[in-house]
Amino acid sequence: MEFSLNELDVNQQTFFDETLKLILFLYSLEKIPLNIIDQIIGTFNNWISQVYVPLLNNNIRDIVQNSTYKVDDNCVGSLRSMLFENKFPLENFLTEHQRFKILKKNSSVKDHTDVKIGEQSSMNDSTSKVDTEEKSIVHLPLDESLKIFLELPGILEEVIAYIKTLKNEKQIISNIMQGSLWKTKYEHLNKTNMTLPLVLFFDDFEPGNGLGSHAGEQKLGGAYMSMPFLTPRLVSKLENILVSSVFYSTDRECFGNKVFSGEVKDFNKLSREGLSLQINDKIHNVFFECVLITGDNFGLNSICGFDQGFNSLKGYWCRSCRATGEQARYLTEEIPELLRNELNYETDLVNKTGGVREKCIFNDIDNFHIATNQIVDVMHDFCEGLLNDTISKILTVLIIVDKKIILSQVNERINDFEYCDFEKSNKPRPLSEEAADKVTVSILGTHKKIKLKQSASQMLCLARYLGLMIGDLIPINNKYWELYIILRKIIGIVTSPRIVVSETYLLKDYIKEHHELYIKLFKYLKPKFHFATHIPRLLREVGPVIHFWGMPFERKHTELKDIVTNTNSRRNLPSSICTRIQLSLRFRKETYVEDKKNFIQDKNKIVVNDKVYKIGTIFFNCIDEEDEIAQFAELSNILELNNKMYYIVKHFKTIRFDDYYHAYKIDVEPISEQYVEADFFSDFKIPCIHVKKNNKLYVSTRYDI
Repeated sequence: MEFSLNELDVNQQTFFDETLKLILFLYSLEKIPLNIIDQIIGTFNNWISQVYVPLLNNNIRDIVQNSTYKVDDNCVGSLRSMLFENKFPLENFLTEHQRFKILKKNSSVKDHTDVKIGEQSSMNDSTSKVDTEEKSIVHLPLDESLKIFLELPGILEEVIAYIKTLKNEKQIISNIMQGSLWKTKYEHLNKTNMTLPLVLFFDDFEPGNGLGSHAGEQKLGGAYMSMPFLTPRLVSKLENILVSSVFYSTDRECFGNKVFSGEVKDFNKLSREGLSLQINDKIHNVFFECVLITGDNFGLNSICGFDQGFNSLKGYWCRSCRATGEQARYLTEEIPELLRNELNYETDLVNKTGGVREKCIFNDIDNFHIATNQIVDVMHDFCEGLLNDTISKILTVLIIVDKKIILSQVNERINDFEYCDFEKSNKPRPLSEEAADKVTVSILGTHKKIKLKQSASQMLCLARYLGLMIGDLIPINNKYWELYIILRKIIGIVTSPRIVVSETYLLKDYIKEHHELYIKLFKYLKPKFHFATHIPRLLREVGPVIHFWGMPFERKHTELKDIVTNTNSRRNLPSSICTRIQLSLRFRKETYVEDKKNFIQDKNKIVVNDKVYKIGTIFFNCIDEEDEIAQFAELSNILELNNKMYYIVKHFKTIRFDDYYHAYKIDVEPISEQYVEADFFSDFKIPCIHVKKNNKLYVSTRYDI
């Protein structure tokens, strides 16, 4: 009798290893509660013992009875004994205690650590004595997480190749490693070994019902680490954001920023000792530097030791400069003399001036200083701040005050707009009216205002395409629409993943123009408008700020919330979360297969580097060298010939760029047709939104080309 190779390979050790992978897979699914995992394993074990093994036993009996050959009784007995011995294959994995004991014994992943942060006293009601409890936070060592990730097949090789391409880009900044901060402060620290940047994000989140009766009682703080040295394909994946620490927010309020002592220790170890990575029998010594701390303004000011009173006119709440709240109301551009530096920071720290309340704990990280390693959060400051406020005021004037357009008509345009695949999930909610606050009443003279109840992604989508939606309804030379036109130019640069250095100086002019007109129309700027004045400089220092916005980290919160939601016990939630995170990390390590699928092709679409091109997709093709204007093409058909895919691309002539719509006007009829292969789309081809208005075709890009 012949056996296949796979059958011969399945021995007891293989069975045990694959069973462990099955257990890890179940734990890696955050939405499956722990008690359900018990039920799944128990039910499967019973099914094998009560259904599958009896079926095999009956099959053996039937074969023996119906066989024309004499079957040895000892052989039959041995088969049945073997089935009986394996009747309960999962009996050692039935309880969580059993599973964790086996996983710990056979694990290559270290346990999470408890970092002590202090002692807390409380009155014991039963004894009327004061009890002292040692408090700690749950921390996942960054070196261990990085080692597991970077030793996955193909990851380090892809990183090395990506860094080489970055060094060859001379006019473009698309990564922090091309910015002036990295080049002047970090690039030459280890001349013989590779040095890579890391970014730490912090935010509080509510794991339960934020509106429930127990809201706030179990509020957690999460510290995550992102790896900006990864390729765009890898960095966009949520699983590549590593969890560093999880703790109760009340512990941070009680013990201060000691909760981040684990991160400080880890970053210094990675900077001084680095990591030894074994890839294909070759050792790579890699060092790491923490370059940015990011998060929302309130959280960052809190953990970095700055003033948190953003409404204070006398306060110094900006982390980048020493402008007062009163000055920030009217500053339309960054003032170099007001910028923070290590010298004036230390002076402010000693004198408790300039908004510095306490020493930033992250200044204990080697080669890091909060006064020079700066960033803004596009999600909170720009999308939920500047965009929301500006567009709300513009629409309030156009709809309610001047009655240039009608709210129902605007909502109809928003609803009927032709959103492409990559924007469908960001479709804005309908707008509505609400009572205006006293400030709005005093500025606009109306007791109602337009309410924009949008998420950050929805707000960005609305701001991007508002011109195409309602631009034809607005009278020419309307000063409020002129404010939108300037704002749309700012959006194009701020949200771009690739920046030309000259654009940063153009952005500075746009922001100044926007702020000056806003002050003229609406009296003064809000705090989040002030942060925008620092973006042009930051683009040159750290590269595209969109790479550090809070959106992916907010989605990471959802993973942790799912774990909490599906955990029966509410005791020590940080430990429960980190245990599941570690199990998921180990499952990934033991089952990861190198992903080289940059191209996915079928008869309806092609996916190249996560960009989807369907029949009818219009995309940016190139810049016309003579006219220096963007040119566009359309994927008009997909053909399969001799088991090979071919794509018919139609090219269009761009007539001009229309500022009023912030879109390119192109000829409706194509000027040429071309047969191409898949590698045609591997270059910088960007899918775009296209709209027909008055028998004319307009194309709008998400960001500036």
